[in-house]
Amino acid sequence: MPKPFIAFLRVLRCIPLIVAVALLGLCASVESSRADLHYQSNMEARCRPANPTTHSILRWKHPDACGNDCFVWRLVCSNGRHHDLQSKFSPASTQAQIAFYDWAPWSFLIYLLPFLAYFGLAALGAQRLELLLLLDGLVLTYATMAAWCFYDAVTGNPWGTTVAVERAVFLNPYVYFPVIGLAVVLNLPAIWRGFETLFYRHRPEIVGPPAMWPGYPPHAAAMSAALMPHLYEFIDPRETASHYRRETDRVRALKEKFDAQAALAEAIIRRERLRHQFNDQTGRSV
Repeated sequence: MPKPFIAFLRVLRCIPLIVAVALLGLCASVESSRADLHYQSNMEARCRPANPTTHSILRWKHPDACGNDCFVWRLVCSNGRHHDLQSKFSPASTQAQIAFYDWAPWSFLIYLLPFLAYFGLAALGAQRLELLLLLDGLVLTYATMAAWCFYDAVTGNPWGTTVAVERAVFLNPYVYFPVIGLAVVLNLPAIWRGFETLFYRHRPEIVGPPAMWPGYPPHAAAMSAALMPHLYEFIDPRETASHYRRETDRVRALKEKFDAQAALAEAIIRRERLRHQFNDQTGRSV
C-alpha cells in the first residue's frame, strides 16, 4: 500500500475525533458564560470604582414594539449603589450569543453542519439503520432546539412559560454536553464502518465458492470473520498488508505440498501400470 495513501488514512481516522470535539463545543450556555457578557464593559464603567455584582430585569417589551429599550434592568454594584439601564438585548446575553444572533441564519447552518456530517457518515455504516436514524433524529432535534433557545434568549421574554424548561434542559451544560457526548460515542462503531465503506479498497474481481450453505452455520461465521475488518486495520494499515503477505506465503506452501502429493500419486499410478503391463507380458507376477 503506498505511503501517501497510508498517511491519508491516518488523517481520516482523526476526523471523527475532531468532529466530536467540535460538536461538544459548539453551543455555549447562557448560565455558564457570564464572565463574557455583552454588556460587561458597560456594567464595569457604571460601577467604577466598585465592581458589578448582580443584575435583574425589571421590564420587557417585545422586539417588534421597542427600539433600544426592550429590556429595563437594574445593575447592583459592590458598594451598594444601583443603576437602572435600558438595552436592546438581554443583560444576560454573552458575546457568543450576540454573534450567533447577528449571524443567523448562517450561524444555524454552521452549527448544524457537523451534526449532519457526523450522523450522515454513521448512517452509511449502520447495521440497524432504523434505530440509529431514530436516535440521531432525536439528538438532532434536541441540538436544534438548544440552538433556538440560545438564539431566542437574546431578545425573548425572560418570564415566558417555557423559560425554566429551556434553561434546565436545553441551555444547561450539565444536560447538553452529556446528551451530545453520548450520541457521539454511540455512533462511533457506525462511523468506523462508514469509513470502511467509503475508503477501504475492496477487490471487485475476487470470486470464490459460496461460503454460506443451508444447515452449516460455521460457514456463515467463517465468512463474517473473513469479511469484517478488524480495528487494527484502521490503526495501522501496514499490519494488514503484512497479514495478507503471511497468508499468501502460507497458501503457497500448501499449494507446493499438494503439488508434491499429486506428483507422488501420479508416480504410484505409473508404477502400478508398468507392473501390470510387465505381468501381462511375462505371465508371472513380480
